[in-house]
Amino acid sequence: MEPTTADLVESILALADLRARHAHALHRLERSHAAHTHVQGQHLDGHWSHGDLDPSELEVQIEKLRRRVETLSEHFAAARAAAKQLQSANA
Repeated sequence: MEPTTADLVESILALADLRARHAHALHRLERSHAAHTHVQGQHLDGHWSHGDLDPSELEVQIEKLRRRVETLSEHFAAARAAAKQLQSANA
């Protein structure tokens, strides 16, 4: 069964929301990484407070989240294209 316009709109909205939340998390991680890098450069001992991610682990998490945001963006674009095709077919 072909998806309805309502199905596609719901998918597009869900993907947009998920992408926005992931992009926000990515932005926060990048800011945190920049702040930690700056702070670490100012302290000679190089110690990280308990509970902080190691800088290399933070970089890994940032890259994973970047890839996830890219994937969500691709899915979002595909869903929008499908919605446009459906709209054209129904016109």
